[in-house]
Amino acid sequence: MKPALTILVALLLSPLDALPAAGRPVLYWSAEPVMPGEAAMLQGSGFDTVTRIELKSDDKSTAVPVLDANERSLRFVLPKDWSAGAVDCRIETESGVLEHTLNAPQPWWLQADEGQSASPGGWVRVCGRCLLMTGEARLELRRAGQTLPLKMREAGMWSLEAEVPAMTAAGDYELWTHNGCQWAAAGKLNVQSIPRPWMQREIAIDARADDEEDDSDALRKALDEAAAQGGGVIRFPRGRFRLTGGFVLPPNVALRGEGMALTHLLWADTETPPEAFFSSSTGRLAIADLSLYASNYRCGLRVRADKGAPAAEDVRLRRVGARFTALSVKGLTGEALEARKAALASAAVFEIFANNVQITDCDLAWTKNIGFSAQGSDLVCRGNRAQGAESGWCPVGGGRRAIVERNDFNGVTTGITRGAEVFFAHNKVAHVYHGFREGFTTDGAFGGPGLLLVAKVDGREIAYAGATHRTEPPHIPAVVRVIDGAGAGQWRTVDSFEAGKIVMDRPFDVPVDDTSQFYAANAMMRHILFDNQWSDTGIAAQLYGGALDCVMAGNQSARSGGFRAWGNETAWYVQMLGNQITEGLGTIGPEANAGSSMLHVVGPYLVRNNIRFTGTTARGIVMRRNVLHNNAAITLRGAIHDVLLENNLIKHSPQGIIGDLWQRQSGVLLRGNTLEDVTTGHVPADAGYRTVDP
Repeated sequence: MKPALTILVALLLSPLDALPAAGRPVLYWSAEPVMPGEAAMLQGSGFDTVTRIELKSDDKSTAVPVLDANERSLRFVLPKDWSAGAVDCRIETESGVLEHTLNAPQPWWLQADEGQSASPGGWVRVCGRCLLMTGEARLELRRAGQTLPLKMREAGMWSLEAEVPAMTAAGDYELWTHNGCQWAAAGKLNVQSIPRPWMQREIAIDARADDEEDDSDALRKALDEAAAQGGGVIRFPRGRFRLTGGFVLPPNVALRGEGMALTHLLWADTETPPEAFFSSSTGRLAIADLSLYASNYRCGLRVRADKGAPAAEDVRLRRVGARFTALSVKGLTGEALEARKAALASAAVFEIFANNVQITDCDLAWTKNIGFSAQGSDLVCRGNRAQGAESGWCPVGGGRRAIVERNDFNGVTTGITRGAEVFFAHNKVAHVYHGFREGFTTDGAFGGPGLLLVAKVDGREIAYAGATHRTEPPHIPAVVRVIDGAGAGQWRTVDSFEAGKIVMDRPFDVPVDDTSQFYAANAMMRHILFDNQWSDTGIAAQLYGGALDCVMAGNQSARSGGFRAWGNETAWYVQMLGNQITEGLGTIGPEANAGSSMLHVVGPYLVRNNIRFTGTTARGIVMRRNVLHNNAAITLRGAIHDVLLENNLIKHSPQGIIGDLWQRQSGVLLRGNTLEDVTTGHVPADAGYRTVDP
């Protein structure tokens, strides 16, 4: 047989799913978790010629019909009488076969008590999707054929936490997770005891508490001693210590008091406070069990590496109180008052640019601007109280992996700046009446060239006209997306920006061509907002630009603006699940849609490099099981592709689902939604949305 004929026969005898045929179905993303009786939604390519969908779970299997399909989206319903759990899907099309397991565990990232390392006796955390579907979740370490089950501290759909046994041998392990259905690899975990011999060296401060003397020289002497000895713990006894000026903290130093209520460090008021009361260029420091008091200030603690030096790291702030009240001093002249107000525009209580940072159980109150700003990777902000008197801002991000949970923010806008992989959970945010009144917002989605001009793709590389315009340091993650034309809906993380060239982590699965348009910017992705409470803010929580594979689940909004995915720099693959708006009307302010609450998707025009992109900027959005009370609504605005509204309840409202005719929308599917005491169900009625029976 001739070689060409041999190849032809082999191809004819090959199964359909082995063919590299044009149009073969490819999966980019799937909306999960999806429960029995709910609609699965897959985003990808090649779904417009589906011929059969077969599902398997446990010992059951069945074929289900297509609920809705277009070239880039497929929706079908899971059997109502099946149990919650993993479902194997086989999707046959005219061009090939796609197999995918719904509700398998999807660990997005791990963190531990030492950042990407865990200490024996410490903890490890996994965040992601579908981490607990049924039964019990499990985590275990594996190495050299041995397994070590971990004791679970907390388990849920979006996060797992476990203890690392105190007798665990040092070394590198694989971390595996089980969601009650299946195992999945969660990443590599290093276990090691971090040597900190300096923590065993205590240095007493030679100062007497509760007198009128300045204790600054005594503190500087203790810091010098710590630096000379390679570090140490400077112990403050109970009482008040009076300080002036700023102090540079050497590496490997800890300041420790007897408790927030017992040890106070007080700075005398001045019109010329230092740039920072405490500063460090290296990190490797701790402050615990004391309070900082000052009137006029610039920054309480600033940690930032010198230009060109390695990033700062290892910062621990535990049970630290702060009361910075620059405008409360009696007898300030009008000129002095205005000068202080102007200076507060760049003030901060804690301003930290470092990796492996933990801010826990602190109690901060300040006049305005930043409370704590934590920019870096492997951050933990837990159990803090934050009060901004005349507006406040507590951003995290600036890297990868952050856990922000069980905090109480009052008068404070919280959010994520220039970061990926953030778990924001069990927080309370209330009484935000200043600025744009946002309760939570993402920002910093730019940081890249934006729309790529005259782009050509060769494997992992994209060459394009013009400079890179990359304004971020290398540790800020970035993505490039195909926003239109062939292959639209795909994204890749950026390995490097070079002059006129981007190097991606891997090639695109679906070929791109001259019709494809690309957008490159910061990776505002994989943000999980879970079980938070917002009240009396403008918007409660919004993904303001750059949202990619994000989840808002189980949150509550009262007298706030509700929940929004805003495609300022494209909002892709966002799920809003089981949120509640209890009171839909609130205080009117400058923020968009102020005074009204809604589940809201916006697909605006995208303008960068003086080019206006008018195509789809929001795609693959799921709103499921949300409950909207008392004058709240669902609103879809702008250029939106593939939205699923399912099993939502809207009660006591003048409007239910508000559409938009001024920009193109397609693939909007309504299923199983309930409207009670709603004056007008759909506005406008001719928006063209498709409604199907549950």
